[in-house]
Amino acid sequence: MDFIKVSGHDGLVRDQNTGAIISLDDSAVEARRKAKNLSSALNDINILKNDTLLYLNSFILFLFLIFSDKILDVETKVNE
Repeated sequence: MDFIKVSGHDGLVRDQNTGAIISLDDSAVEARRKAKNLSSALNDINILKNDTLLYLNSFILFLFLIFSDKILDVETKVNE
């Protein structure tokens, strides 16, 4: 492969056969990979957080419905 340095951009070359711009800076590629992984991890955390809140709210509603019937039963028996 034949490369030509891209003027004004250290670490970038142009492939003469395809015209593609190629980065020779491995640290930039690694930084981008880490940023993408971090973004993905944060997204996963937010999904888990939202799912947990949804399940917690559903569980609280479930408990409320169960105990509200029992409370009404006790109030009815007390008033009889």
